[in-house]
Amino acid sequence: MLLVGLIGLLLAIVIPVGGFFFCCCRCAGRCGGSRVEVMEKKRDSCRRISCGIVMFSIVVVMMFGLVCAFVTNEYIEQGVQALPDNLKWSIDDVQLYFNNTKSEVNNLLKNNFKQLQEKLEESLDRSGDIVKIRLGEVSQAVAVDNLTEIVSRLGQLRNDINEAMENTKKLQQDGNQLQLGLAGVRKDLMGLLNECNSELEACQEILKLYDLSHLVVEPNFSELPNLTDIMQKLSDLLNEDIESEVRKGKDTFDRLSYTIQDAVSNAIPEIKQKIRNFGIELGAAADNTSQMLHVPELRQAKEVVSGFQPYIEKYSVYRRYGSMALCCGMLAIVLCFTFGLVCGSCGSRPGNIYGDSSCNKGVGARLLIMGVIVVFLLSFFLLLTTTALFLVGGTTQRTICDVIKNTSDPQVKEAILLVQKHRLIKMIGEDFQITEILRQCHNNKSLYQTLELEKRSQLHIGPNVVVSVFNLSKLTNYQERYKVDEKLSEFLNQLNVNPNVTLLTMEGKELLKQLRDTPVSSINFTVYFVMAEEQLTSINLLELAAKLNNTAEILPSSQLELAAKLRNSALQLESYHLRLVISIRSSLNKLKNVAEHIQKASEFHGKKLKDVIIELLEKAQWAQKFIQTKGKEELKKLGKEFVSEFTELIDQYAAHVKQQVTEEIGRCGPVSQAYNASYVAACNKVILPFNGFWASLGWCSLLCIPCIFIAVTLSVLYRRIDPYPGPLVDSVSQKRTWKDRQTYDNRNGYVYDYSPGFRDRVSPPRSGYMPAPQVDNVQPPTSAGPPPYAAPQDVPPSMGSQPLPNGPSEYTRPPPYFFPGP
Repeated sequence: MLLVGLIGLLLAIVIPVGGFFFCCCRCAGRCGGSRVEVMEKKRDSCRRISCGIVMFSIVVVMMFGLVCAFVTNEYIEQGVQALPDNLKWSIDDVQLYFNNTKSEVNNLLKNNFKQLQEKLEESLDRSGDIVKIRLGEVSQAVAVDNLTEIVSRLGQLRNDINEAMENTKKLQQDGNQLQLGLAGVRKDLMGLLNECNSELEACQEILKLYDLSHLVVEPNFSELPNLTDIMQKLSDLLNEDIESEVRKGKDTFDRLSYTIQDAVSNAIPEIKQKIRNFGIELGAAADNTSQMLHVPELRQAKEVVSGFQPYIEKYSVYRRYGSMALCCGMLAIVLCFTFGLVCGSCGSRPGNIYGDSSCNKGVGARLLIMGVIVVFLLSFFLLLTTTALFLVGGTTQRTICDVIKNTSDPQVKEAILLVQKHRLIKMIGEDFQITEILRQCHNNKSLYQTLELEKRSQLHIGPNVVVSVFNLSKLTNYQERYKVDEKLSEFLNQLNVNPNVTLLTMEGKELLKQLRDTPVSSINFTVYFVMAEEQLTSINLLELAAKLNNTAEILPSSQLELAAKLRNSALQLESYHLRLVISIRSSLNKLKNVAEHIQKASEFHGKKLKDVIIELLEKAQWAQKFIQTKGKEELKKLGKEFVSEFTELIDQYAAHVKQQVTEEIGRCGPVSQAYNASYVAACNKVILPFNGFWASLGWCSLLCIPCIFIAVTLSVLYRRIDPYPGPLVDSVSQKRTWKDRQTYDNRNGYVYDYSPGFRDRVSPPRSGYMPAPQVDNVQPPTSAGPPPYAAPQDVPPSMGSQPLPNGPSEYTRPPPYFFPGP
């Protein structure tokens, strides 16, 4: 890199100096500065085309570089303007990662343990009840609970049966009343309609539409079950206090839980205290982790980045316009070369006697020379600036971007560790290795794996700041450290209870047997449900009453008595419907609902009450025997199971904590993303376009060097007026010596003739015929020949055309013979 910089500085000095000598050379008539020969040589056309193609190719490459320079300059501006915001976003992402990791740690080690602690304490406080319930499940003593539940519902069952009996009685009364009323109406209507049937079609229509023999109450309410016997037996059982007798056994068994709880009450407080101490240790570990994740340098870094924003807004515009000025300087060079090539390639030859165009080859030659001059004038600034930009961009790329991108390189690791040891130790601590942290974060590892906390007991996170690291092995041996096993063993030793209980008294057994024999389950509930859905009458009373009223309206005046009787019958039907039909329908719905309740009460867990009572009585008797013979040993066994489940809860939590800490908590993938985003914002969006800018200007500046030589060559070729005349004239012109272009001077002898007239004397005319000089001893040509040679009138005669003193006149050489070809 330094060598390239030295070469750039050398070129920045050499090219302007070379330009100075080039200008001096042209002023001396060299380097294409003198008047060139007006006639092309044999290979000038090929040289012009070849040089033009090469020059065109170079200019195209320079145009591409110039476009790249303008584009990268805009990219630099956009990247620089967005750099502070991108860096602040990356810092915010890292800070958010730290905050989320703190929340995860606190949630795991504090909140989750608090939930565990509440559950464990609740289990200890209900240990007697838990053991009692499990004893009831093992011994089938839960049958007493089921029996108590059954007898507790007998009171409601009696009320439902009583309500069903009342509704049944009311239905039977209303049904009988409606049946009698409909019978009277039916008899009256049959006589009236038969009386008017022979005279009116309306009466005939009623008889056809309605079969009055069906005007009766369809349901037979006398078929409803008689619940009196069941009601009496339930009342007797309740009066003998069956519920109280059965509940005595349940209360005796429930008091066993209080006995067990009192036996182990001395060990429970100490166990709770051990659990609290464990929680305090985990809380301290969470606080240490939060302290470790507290990085105030992030806030300071964000403030520093924010402090750059005003400077960027103030000075970035100068950098942008300065870069554009460099691009515009290079653009001027490219334009001169481009227009010079266009005019030189497409323009006409200069020296046209009828007037030259503004874009002839001579103009192209001048534009090329102008481009060369601009190169010499701007090369120092262009090369010096490009070299400086190269040194800045290359150094930044190698020392920052390449290091950030290739952290796995061994040399980069050594450099980072060296910088960390001497520069960054106060900020991040000597216990961390940045390269290893980045590698782990790129793999989205947890915080525990990233910082290798399993190998550490303490962390130095700053000057004089040491944080203790929680050792996960302490989670597995908590029982030894807090002596939880001893306290739980004491808990089991205190569980020495003799469960001598009576589950059912003799009176309770007898009452349950009487309940078993109660025919509650034998009730025919289907009758209630079918009767509730059945039609009360097959003929709609209101519809028939409306038809009777319509018939009475159309009867003639001679049938007023008959019409009145029809209206009276219709009124009776309407009255029966309002008073009896609606009441019966309501009673049927109530009876249906009550029947559903009775049916549910007569069953237990989908079985008939009789079968359930028989089964539960057998279980209760077996449980009584089991508790009296094996109850004490079973309590010990159940106590061990309780302790095992108690410790298993803590073990599950410890395993969960270990798995979360080692694999899940603090996955630093977001840090890797923020790191990559910062790299993209700084290197890809600023440094990379910056390097592209100096590279574009650099190759344009280097390409200007061959352009200088090609442009000078093309300028000479573009200034030649006459085309190549042919091989004959070329051979003659090659024999001319340098004296042919000399004249005589009294003081200096023969000197080089720079006069314009000499060109006219030695160059053939544009017409293709060589004019002959005007001499005395040469006959004028015929009219068919070429025109006579005549010297220009504005040029004084040379020494060769005047007679020498004291001597004959000098011979004037005729022009060579020109053969125009076949």
